[in-house]
Amino acid sequence: GYHPAEFIDNGQCNSCGLCYQMCPDVAIEVWKD
Repeated sequence: GYHPAEFIDNGQCNSCGLCYQMCPDVAIEVWKD
């Protein structure tokens, strides 16, 4: 399914809606598995 966000800057926080709100757009991508 679709995950709301993957925090790709340091990998500490993956597929996390809260991270999507907290992290800069450059550190976020929407992804599908």
